[in-house]
Amino acid sequence: SVSFAEVTLTKFDALAGNTLAKIVARGDRVDRVPEQETHSWGTVDIALENKKLGIYRLNIGPGKMLPLHHHEIMQESEFILDEGLILIQPNKPDRALKPGDQFQWSAGEVHGYYNSSDQWASILCMDTPPFLPSDEVLCVK
Repeated sequence: SVSFAEVTLTKFDALAGNTLAKIVARGDRVDRVPEQETHSWGTVDIALENKKLGIYRLNIGPGKMLPLHHHEIMQESEFILDEGLILIQPNKPDRALKPGDQFQWSAGEVHGYYNSSDQWASILCMDTPPFLPSDEVLCVK
């Protein structure tokens, strides 16, 4: 039987200066299916949560929008996995994204995503501390 598993996502040239962006999640339970939450815009796969951080895959449905929001406590690092996503921010032009684009959102930075494609599109998200529902502040553009 397997007693240890390691999952690694590596994207070369994802950051300026040919820096290696690497996310590693380790665990000793390979029989666990990730928990999934359902929202009006799609689903969230909970890959890992501990006292310090949470790693999630945000799956945005075709033609759906993950609403504009910000956080006062959490900091988010996000890595775009699929084609078709548009970054939405107040007072800025909408921006088409490509796989490998990455963002770090500090407290108070408003952001949201629209899936302009006819396929599901995903974002790998790391929150520190792990996701706090009370810290999801919805906004309007």
